[in-house]
Amino acid sequence: MNANYRRLLANAAHWVRGKTGKFTWAAAGISLFFLGLAAGIYWSGHNGFGAPRGEHPFANPRFFPRRPAEFPSRQDIEAVISRGENAVEADPSDLRALVSAGIAYYGLGREHAAEAINRLEAARDYGLMDARIPYYLGRLYDMVGLKQYAVTEYQRFLRNRPDDQAATMELARLYFDLGNYQQSALLYEQLLERGGGKEKSNPLIIENLALVSLKLQDWAKAKILLEELRQNPKHYSSESSFFLAEALRGLDNCAEALDYYREALGASLSNGKEIVVLEGQIECLNSIEPPDQEALRGAAQRLLDLDGKNKLAKNILKRYGKKGKKEA
Repeated sequence: MNANYRRLLANAAHWVRGKTGKFTWAAAGISLFFLGLAAGIYWSGHNGFGAPRGEHPFANPRFFPRRPAEFPSRQDIEAVISRGENAVEADPSDLRALVSAGIAYYGLGREHAAEAINRLEAARDYGLMDARIPYYLGRLYDMVGLKQYAVTEYQRFLRNRPDDQAATMELARLYFDLGNYQQSALLYEQLLERGGGKEKSNPLIIENLALVSLKLQDWAKAKILLEELRQNPKHYSSESSFFLAEALRGLDNCAEALDYYREALGASLSNGKEIVVLEGQIECLNSIEPPDQEALRGAAQRLLDLDGKNKLAKNILKRYGKKGKKEA
């Protein structure tokens, strides 16, 4: 809110009661005039999506949209790009034009990631100190599959804004994708601790940390987290049942794990996911003495129907035969 806007609002508040302090319609009319004038001054400097108007509006550091829905219309974005590109053509080191165009390209999505990266990297190379640039570059490098570059950018961004939850979540996910499970777990732990009780019950963070714990073979921790997630039916899925079954199998508790494998298989799964769940179920069934041959044959046949070359299914059917008699 600029000084002119504040001053006009103060004048409007004064006139609404008039100089005598009594309400009058004339005073009210004058008040509405001042309010309208104040709004005109304020909104003439700002457009509808929160960025100040001007030749390069996205250069304003207060304008920090992250999701597509937070950007203006495509027509408005393209207008920003056009002004930015014209300015860059005249002066390749125009910092405001470079960053404004780069963020605008980001707003158009993955198909314009290369242009966005080019403009934002150029702005930084020419010396622009803008805290938003590493965040956008992190998202963009992730979009194009350059995950290690994305990690570097998120690390830069978080050095300035260590409490940014969205960026921390993105970095934790990238560490997971790159197989750096220890670092991923550390960030998810920090997210759970941050913000007290609210974050401690965040189902997305809980589930992600459980998955990392499974990768680290920390079966007990994964089990605790997934059992906590199970208390929130809105966020608990058939996949969560499978993960809990895997944690229990890791703890050599196949008797309990089988219930969760069956629960997972009772849902609609893609072929690939169903194959993985069936393999886990068969491994558990085969580890219990005496083995439930009928259940093993049923699971193996279902697996073979999905994957005709599956060695585990073939070995089980060969071992126990079609009549349920174990071969000598």
